[in-house]
Amino acid sequence: MTLFNVDIQMSSGSAIKTTGQGAVTLELNGTNIAKSNTGGAGIQKMNIDWLVIQDNSTPDGSLTAAGGDYTADIGGS
Repeated sequence: MTLFNVDIQMSSGSAIKTTGQGAVTLELNGTNIAKSNTGGAGIQKMNIDWLVIQDNSTPDGSLTAAGGDYTADIGGS
């Protein structure tokens, strides 16, 4: 999955949540934000396979991930 200048800010739940089986790769292009205010991670991976966050682009991409109260910025199920 490629994130290209996304700005996801949730009032509840996870901003980005993966489901299903298998590894997930996030490619960063531009400035990306994934934030939750309550009860969810900025990025939540729902199975035990890998989560890869990479930037193979020029110019560089970035990611700001922030979870809500008592939750991870980037976390699992």
